[in-house]
Amino acid sequence: MARTPKRKTNTEFVTDAMEFSRRGALIQAFVMEAILRYAKRVAAGKPEDFDNPMISGEAWHDCGVELVEKFKVQGYL
Repeated sequence: MARTPKRKTNTEFVTDAMEFSRRGALIQAFVMEAILRYAKRVAAGKPEDFDNPMISGEAWHDCGVELVEKFKVQGYL
């Protein structure tokens, strides 16, 4: 019987994606750009637009705002 590989944590998944890519370090720019674009879109939106049964739109919106601020501090914006 084939074994199902253990699912990685989110941190393990992102770390693996950023460190082991057939495109080398370019993947890091891609991942950072993807995170930044989505965070900016969420931060610019209305919290109620992100409401869903599992997570409040306000909390989701706040995550976007927090990440945009962290990108600013890091010098990406």
